[in-house]
Amino acid sequence: MFLKDGARLANVVNVFKAKVDRGPKFKFGIQVPRSPRHAMELDSMTGTTAWQESMGVELEQINEYKTFRVLEEGELLPDSYQKIPYHMVFDVKFDLRRKARLVAGGNWTDPPKEDIYSGVVSLDTIRLGFALAAMNNLTVCAADVSNAFLYGSTKEHCFVIAGPEFGSGVEGKRLVIDKGLYGLRSSAARFHEHLASKLRLLGFKPSRVDNDFWIRKKEDHYEYLATYVDDILAFLRDPMGIIEVIKKSYSLKGVGAPEYYLGGNIDEVSGKQWIEDGVLTALSARTYIANVMEKLEKLCGVEQFAKANCPMSDIYHPELDETPLLDDLHSSKYRALIGSANWIITLGRFDIAYATMALARHSMAPREVHFKAMQRVFGYLRSHQKGQILIDAGQFDHSEYNAEAYESWGEFYPDAEE
Repeated sequence: MFLKDGARLANVVNVFKAKVDRGPKFKFGIQVPRSPRHAMELDSMTGTTAWQESMGVELEQINEYKTFRVLEEGELLPDSYQKIPYHMVFDVKFDLRRKARLVAGGNWTDPPKEDIYSGVVSLDTIRLGFALAAMNNLTVCAADVSNAFLYGSTKEHCFVIAGPEFGSGVEGKRLVIDKGLYGLRSSAARFHEHLASKLRLLGFKPSRVDNDFWIRKKEDHYEYLATYVDDILAFLRDPMGIIEVIKKSYSLKGVGAPEYYLGGNIDEVSGKQWIEDGVLTALSARTYIANVMEKLEKLCGVEQFAKANCPMSDIYHPELDETPLLDDLHSSKYRALIGSANWIITLGRFDIAYATMALARHSMAPREVHFKAMQRVFGYLRSHQKGQILIDAGQFDHSEYNAEAYESWGEFYPDAEE
């Protein structure tokens, strides 16, 4: 009976997965292709060449970094090398740029024994970095490492068979993967090691609060670097000095004062009262919300999300909803709304967190009113697009309070100083 029930459950899961996979995928309101052929079809439908250009850029850069080594006919490889497939993955960036990435089928390889992941700085730590910058008169500069994974050499022994996209002179030949190609299990870790070694040579070390928030002591202050895989934020009195040093090892793009980082805005605060109080910087999701709103409205087939004064009705309970289930297409659209809202929360709009989380519980079986409730969340954002997290570097005056000393403090914090 147990085996029979288990087989029945597995069959139901497979059927449901097939239904979900069949629906189109949307990100930020833009349909994402599933293959190069599908990408060409979408370009033809929209009258653009955005996806085709993204594929051309990717292959050009892979050749530039000498990611593959061509094996000529008769050349032998050690038995440790595995033949793996590859494919093209498509994505939409936070600023709505199309991105194509040649990805190796790393899941076909044996798992490496060492760590295979790259650490990333948390957005909470990024907010802390901006607060530290404001408190210590540091300037912030951003930079992005181009084709980061291709700087590290892979330790994995893999090769692929070249397809037509590599050109007639290479098609059909074996290509040994020499660099940390995307898709290999350990590529992220290899780049993290490569960058970490460079930063340590510059005198930085991981901070205790976050391993990817790097710190370097100066005479009267500290300097900081935040790394999110290939995105770098420098918090220094002279950030361009360290950027120029990093440029000697990596090709950098997007260098300058960060106005837009990981989908979020870094704004200069306006308003006389705030400026007088020393509040000069704010973090928000303003640009992302503005960019994605029109796409999502078009996706949902509405002229404009109806404005709302709160994200969710106080009398609506999503778990009690018994309206009809959505079809495959509208289920995909519902999950697109959930995904965009989740990122908006990550960027600091915590005011929509409860509504989004309550509705996200129903992502695999959304109903008609769930869909309408999720559209209300974006109607609320349309009404309140300018929400910000203010970076206040002001010092609090606690002189009116008497600090009571405890003997145990010295035991647990022996090195603490006021």
